[in-house]
Amino acid sequence: QLSAGCTPMRKSVAVCGGGTPVGQLKEAVVSTQSTGVFAALDDAMDSCRKDWTVGFRSWLKDLVRLSFDSAAIQYDGQWYAGVGGIPTGGITSVDAGNIAVFFTLKSLVYSDSYAMKIILLLMRFVDDMTGVWTGTEEQFRSWFERVRSESVALYGLDFTVEMNPVSSWTQFLDVKYSFVDSVVHTDISKKPTDANRFLHFNSHHPRHMFRSIVYSQGLRYRRIINDEEVLVSPLDDLKGYFISSGYPAEMVDEQLQRVTQQQRSLSYKPKNSSDGESSSSSWIVTYGPGSDEARKMAIEATEMLVNAPVWRSSLVPPKIKVTTRRAPNLKDILFKRKAIAQQTTNQSVTEPCTEAGSRKRGAKCKSCPLMSRLPVIKNNKFEVKAAAGNCTSANVIYAAQCNRCTHNNINTYVGKTVSELRLRINGHRSAYYSVLKLREKGSWSESDIDDSNCLGAHLINIHDCVDKFDFDNYYKFTILKLADPTNLRFVEQSMIESLNTLIPFGLNNINSIFGGS
Repeated sequence: QLSAGCTPMRKSVAVCGGGTPVGQLKEAVVSTQSTGVFAALDDAMDSCRKDWTVGFRSWLKDLVRLSFDSAAIQYDGQWYAGVGGIPTGGITSVDAGNIAVFFTLKSLVYSDSYAMKIILLLMRFVDDMTGVWTGTEEQFRSWFERVRSESVALYGLDFTVEMNPVSSWTQFLDVKYSFVDSVVHTDISKKPTDANRFLHFNSHHPRHMFRSIVYSQGLRYRRIINDEEVLVSPLDDLKGYFISSGYPAEMVDEQLQRVTQQQRSLSYKPKNSSDGESSSSSWIVTYGPGSDEARKMAIEATEMLVNAPVWRSSLVPPKIKVTTRRAPNLKDILFKRKAIAQQTTNQSVTEPCTEAGSRKRGAKCKSCPLMSRLPVIKNNKFEVKAAAGNCTSANVIYAAQCNRCTHNNINTYVGKTVSELRLRINGHRSAYYSVLKLREKGSWSESDIDDSNCLGAHLINIHDCVDKFDFDNYYKFTILKLADPTNLRFVEQSMIESLNTLIPFGLNNINSIFGGS
């Protein structure tokens, strides 16, 4: 068997103060035999996914464990399985490692108020960290050994550390930095095994892609290196790497010249449209032998439009541009991931907030029995998959279905709520009670129906319901979508259209499309 630890975790911790060294956490090993990774998953779900059910959480952890246990490699005709650690290259490896490292740091570092006062800077990207320690080297080593021993004992996560003076280079990801006279200096960091090879210019790709590769690589150097004089030599080396990969020297010079003329900026700046820009329309074609011909046709069509009488006086001339897309490859043809995903048995359903047989403090939730547990909602010939959640989920688009009129399959109402679903259901129930009282007084008519009471009106007008318990007996609720509060109305309209639930094809009142629910 191949003894594998895990993805190596390279960390760095800078130590400043009286010229004391800088520390760099060099390597770490995560043992999946311990409960550290799965304790971290539990903590992450408790913090960020409180609406996930116990059953779903258990299934997710079993799936992660299966992914780890199934990792294997083939070498020289023999198969080898990992004996411990998070396997490199696994689908779940990066996320699991990220969660495990954060959980360990939260428990042992971030919660240590004394250490956080001494740590001037602490940055992390997945399994790489760098920081500045303002104490002495002895203090750092003592603190680090304590944290390391507790990390290994509690979570199976082991670290090693490398120390550097603050005036020497310290590596973090593809950046190396140092402090000289309290000023930070940055440069490109490369591994000794870096072959400096790029997509060869003779490969069959659109020409603009090669220009973009040169420009993006030069821009990366521009952003990382903060000294103009230091930047010159790495860009010259970069030019040589591209020429070795078949790139024309003229094209490389042109793109790198664009890079040097720009100001060094670490933030993204969106393009601002000006009044003189063309109003362009994209013509999307599959990349191949006909792409160049399509571009020529687009240029000819643009000239015809610009010279047309209707556009001559326009300040924004029209333009047709050709956008290419990749043709289906063999994997796309043979492997239909969407079809496989639709066949999975792990379907999302809307469940009660309280498991059957469990006890809950306070009043019993009246909405738990109304959760449908259906994976798919159907209305007429239309259907939509349900989303995972329960009656305490908020910011949701939901469906209410009447069980008494399933014979004609026109029984669905779609609504939205920013509060918990159970509170919205209470509002529908209260509206039903109000309609019952109005009917008893003889002051109820169909003209009083609006989107707030249409569920109660449906029971009374269609099914002649008079019992206050009929609402709970005949309605079931399902979460269709979780959405951002600012986008709820648009998602609701999309679901109404997807299920075709406006009267007479469903239970939604016409006011639904004007913001009611």
